[in-house]
Amino acid sequence: MLIVIVRFLAFFAMLGSHPFHVSVCELDHNSKTNTIDISMKLFIDDFQLALQKQGHQDLFIDDETDQELLSAYLKEKFVLSIDGRQLNWVFLGFELIDEEIKCYLQVKDIVTIASITVENNTLTEHIPDQVNLHHFDYKGTTKSFRTSSAKPSETIETSSW
Repeated sequence: MLIVIVRFLAFFAMLGSHPFHVSVCELDHNSKTNTIDISMKLFIDDFQLALQKQGHQDLFIDDETDQELLSAYLKEKFVLSIDGRQLNWVFLGFELIDEEIKCYLQVKDIVTIASITVENNTLTEHIPDQVNLHHFDYKGTTKSFRTSSAKPSETIETSSW
């Protein structure tokens, strides 16, 4: 029994923290529903650290985590603007997949897009090397870009598509 416990602890000690700090955000314009459907994948431990440093020291992210807490953090850090107008997105929910948390957001009533600006400071205040990757799909064309603490926002013009 002792050997099993030692192996178990050694396994988790080897895991440590992951060497890369990356999130992936997918933004898909749905022309049938006139929405932008957003999914954001983050490492659970990084997201948990950011929330703990905001004063939620006893927080452990699991299936029972308060969605309002997650949404409030993201509202502060993830800002979306279409054609120069800041939008209010809705937090739809989240799921835990292995070591990641996948959050689902949505913006309604978006028929056309001339430009989109994404400001994503998610996790950058506590993890200096955090990089947030984005994939924006509009009318069958996907543009990818990244934000970080050094460059927290990016604007994509769709007029040339």
